Amino acid sequence: MSLLLLVATDKAPSSAFEKFAIATNMRERGEAATLIGHGIKISSGEVGSSFAKLNPGCVLIGMSSKEINSEGEIRACEIARERGIPYGFYADTYGAVTGRPQFTAALKEGASFLFVRNQTEADRARGHFPRSVIVVSGNVMQEDWFYPTATYEDVRRKMDVAPRELAVLCPSGKELVVNLIHFGAAIEAAKICRLERRMDMRVFLAIHPGDPKENYEHYLALARFSQSVPDFHSRCRFAQWEKK
Repeated sequence: MSLLLLVATDKAPSSAFEKFAIATNMRERGEAATLIGHGIKISSGEVGSSFAKLNPGCVLIGMSSKEINSEGEIRACEIARERGIPYGFYADTYGAVTGRPQFTAALKEGASFLFVRNQTEADRARGHFPRSVIVVSGNVMQEDWFYPTATYEDVRRKMDVAPRELAVLCPSGKELVVNLIHFGAAIEAAKICRLERRMDMRVFLAIHPGDPKENYEHYLALARFSQSVPDFHSRCRFAQWEKK
């Protein structure tokens, strides 16, 4: 039986591939295998070893946002092309099909299939993936956002937010400078609201799973100098980094 190999580095496509493998039971039945980094770079050597060991008949590949994280994904494309193995991409976010130049025109033109989040992305992709069957699959990880597992009250209680307080959540991206500007602006705005409007506010800095852990010390320093940000050491993102 032909085996499907799923290769991804970034956190979002890695999680999507993991969820797919579990939900379909394909990995359990020996019909699929995953080579996923959850934000940690996959090397060309790891990819080569996986191809040699598994001999896949089809490869589904994520499209990491940064070139430095795309080494394994690009190598998976190259090996698949060399061996005549059908391969395709999962473009999980906006702009991936037209951007991300590390995935060259040759790699895109060689793809047999492409999964995109919506019809707009499918229309944009046609000029870049001329030989691909384009499937509007959605984004399974983002769809989960609409089915929360905790209530509003549960979340506030877990984060120690008092009934009178306004909680401000600041999700980050992967660029340190942009994140510091974003976080700093939110903190300063919260301070102004406290001083001028007598509003009790707390700012929560939600670190992107793909943000390099070495950036943590900068966010910690920013939080340390502001009373608007709760104790940063106890938050779950730090615990995730420790596990890595």
